[in-house]
Amino acid sequence: MRLLEPSEVFAKTASLQIDTDNIRKDLLAHGKCGPPLRVYLALTGGVIGTELSALDRFYNRYYWFLRFAEAYRSIYGFDAGIDQQAFQILKNAGDDVDLYDIERIEQAVRIGDSA
Repeated sequence: MRLLEPSEVFAKTASLQIDTDNIRKDLLAHGKCGPPLRVYLALTGGVIGTELSALDRFYNRYYWFLRFAEAYRSIYGFDAGIDQQAFQILKNAGDDVDLYDIERIEQAVRIGDSA
């Protein structure tokens, strides 16, 4: 499993055109929530991560959404809709997903590190 590092993606996604039509502009502009949210959106839209395998793109999408969710939670508190979205990402994973890797990703987000 290869997770993209912040140094690989933050500068890139800050200047890319990403589909943000249905995304709250205040979250995108927020210093803590915006960067991981933009990475998640860029991965989902296929703007970055094209060099990754399909499985690693999934792991990265999940990882970066969880990083956004954790940032959001630390600022605004619990939001059931965001937690539901994380669950939906996981629910739509393919059969190749390794639950050990999911656990590593979730633990990495909790401790603020990459897996």
